[in-house]
Amino acid sequence: MGLVFLAERPTWPQWSGVISYFMGILTYFYPLAFSIPQIIGILVVVIGVIANASSVVLGRSINRERNIPIPTMTTVNMDSGH
Repeated sequence: MGLVFLAERPTWPQWSGVISYFMGILTYFYPLAFSIPQIIGILVVVIGVIANASSVVLGRSINRERNIPIPTMTTVNMDSGH
């Protein structure tokens, strides 16, 4: 998301980490055979991960502009239950 929304360029070690991460997922879940309740659970987790990543990217974007003091950002995040 940082690549798309913040125009950040990942380094080669970061790309290798992403590739290793997905290889680990495929290795752990192979063979890919899920029941309907498992698929629903996976979708719920994916939605949660996307929501969390969106929050992090939004926070990074705000912090890069430095318009709001970092303690204020932290307080707002913690008070909102993040």
